[in-house]
Amino acid sequence: RPAGGRIFTNPSSGTSWVNDADDKSSNIAEIGPLVHKITVAETPAGAGEVQGEGEYDYGHTATVTATANEGYEFVYWLEDDTQVSTNASYSFPVEKDRTLEAVFKATVEHPTPMTEYTIHVDERADQMGYGEAIGGGIFNKGHEITVTAKANPGYTFVRWTEDGKEVSRNASYTFTVEKDRTLLAEFAVASSGGGSSGPSSYAVTPAKADNGTVTTDPAKAKQGDAVTVTPAPDEGYKEEAVTVTDKNGKPVTVKDNGDGTYSFTMPASAVNVAVSFAKEEIQPTPPTPADNEKIVDVPKDSWYHDAVYWAVAQGVTQGTSQTAFSPLAPCTRAQMVTFLWRAAGEPKAVSAENPFTDVKDGAYYLDAVLWAVEKGITQGTGKTTFSPDAKVTRAQTVTFLYRYEQSRGGGFTGAWAFPLDYSDAADVAQWAYEPFCWMTTHGVVAGSGGKLLPNANCSRAEIVTMLARYFAPA
Repeated sequence: RPAGGRIFTNPSSGTSWVNDADDKSSNIAEIGPLVHKITVAETPAGAGEVQGEGEYDYGHTATVTATANEGYEFVYWLEDDTQVSTNASYSFPVEKDRTLEAVFKATVEHPTPMTEYTIHVDERADQMGYGEAIGGGIFNKGHEITVTAKANPGYTFVRWTEDGKEVSRNASYTFTVEKDRTLLAEFAVASSGGGSSGPSSYAVTPAKADNGTVTTDPAKAKQGDAVTVTPAPDEGYKEEAVTVTDKNGKPVTVKDNGDGTYSFTMPASAVNVAVSFAKEEIQPTPPTPADNEKIVDVPKDSWYHDAVYWAVAQGVTQGTSQTAFSPLAPCTRAQMVTFLWRAAGEPKAVSAENPFTDVKDGAYYLDAVLWAVEKGITQGTGKTTFSPDAKVTRAQTVTFLYRYEQSRGGGFTGAWAFPLDYSDAADVAQWAYEPFCWMTTHGVVAGSGGKLLPNANCSRAEIVTMLARYFAPA
């Protein structure tokens, strides 16, 4: 935006003009429609295809579509942890940048995720407002898709490029998905355009944050302008990280000003600002010898001693009495999921719907079970049963923990191969093989006497030891 000028927007068309002098000037030039980015994602990874990502003109209708893979079904669209639609095909008028996540759930206990790739579509950063680029998303390998470029009035489509190289001159470009791709639609001013120009300022969009708020100044900026970000954490929280990314997801350098604010230099595109807040935790005091004596059934030289006191200090468990932990007692499915939920910070499930008839309202493990189901950590033992009092095996424990790792974007990706070098590896079920591979390579599971013992009941000592190795590795 020129110094001293103003941008005016027609709310019905999204077309904008800029007054490049003062309030009395009539020197107004049209700069084209406002453009908003629609981003789509899925959870859990490999559960289905999502499409409709792209850049749309203000006021146009966007449609995002979720298609479940075999073994999964679509549940709802999520935005900023809020359910916005239960329709797999969700249409809406474009009025702002939006990030929509398709949530799927498994219809079988151990579905096989598909190999998927992400197709990003965009217009060139210096041509915002010249047209739309749509059709991106997350697709199964081998799927034939079409991305489409639509020029706005006064402009014309030129070509699709990838990594600076031309890949097609067709506005509707069809190809088979074999890898992640970022495709840029290139436009040009039409010969009859009469000197229209691209916009000179870009939106600064703060993402909705949990446990705090974020403001930016200014809300729109030109390339090279300084932008200030001010996080305001809720009571008991502090800002953990401030990240800024441009329209292509490329990180922008952020400076900590040392006064509670952050700043960055505006690139030649719209940016997204994300701030995460963390709870201000009081670090627990390490147990003293006198404290150690309070838990009489956890010897100081036991292999699980440190893990038990870590779990007690972190609030994962308080033992079975004031002086006992019962380390060798078997753990139930309800206890295991609750221990994991507490270690993860007791996150709240988005949906309060309880699919299990054997998980009663008011049960101490209700919130943990709802969270675990929503994250794909467990789907229960049946469509309406969770079996909370059933003993949990070592294989189930390792699988729960691995699925939690996957829900955070971790775990094995792509092609991998790792033999389990244990004498009872043949006893590991197919659904637990990958979890055991990952956990043994990362030092979470070490086995006993050269065996994994996958079908043995998992004791309380074993579970807190796995959790301590995962959440607080030495």
